[in-house]
Amino acid sequence: MVFIMSANITRDVIKLWWPQVSDKAMLYLGYFLIALFLFIPFYWTLVNPPPLLSIFMGLAAMGLGAIFFFVTAVSYYWKGATKWGALFTVLYGTGYSIYGGWKVLLKRQLGMGTFEWILVIGCGILYFAISAMTKPPSKELLDKLFPAKK
Repeated sequence: MVFIMSANITRDVIKLWWPQVSDKAMLYLGYFLIALFLFIPFYWTLVNPPPLLSIFMGLAAMGLGAIFFFVTAVSYYWKGATKWGALFTVLYGTGYSIYGGWKVLLKRQLGMGTFEWILVIGCGILYFAISAMTKPPSKELLDKLFPAKK
């Protein structure tokens, strides 16, 4: 999220308003913005963390982490990954994050640790099962994504 915010400012705002800015200046501005966007919530949390925001951020991080691990990290290494497996993982992760947050915060029927395990295991099962049941990527696409080592 920090990288996206930095890129939004450098590429979408600065480059749009001042297209003559050099790539080197944009790179250094990106580094600065990443540091700034990391420092602000860290300082806020260190000085005076609002309890409810901390819980919401924890729930959001668990949902994003469970989704990201399979959809992004595993997809870099597993040739059997499909767009349908990724899509169902994102839908389940988003839906269960909302439902699990309700069960944790309002109903108090689920702890955050249990919520995380249900989320990660569910994302993993869906990712691999749906990818295995759907048409795999074409050989041409796999050759492009996973080039032969020389």
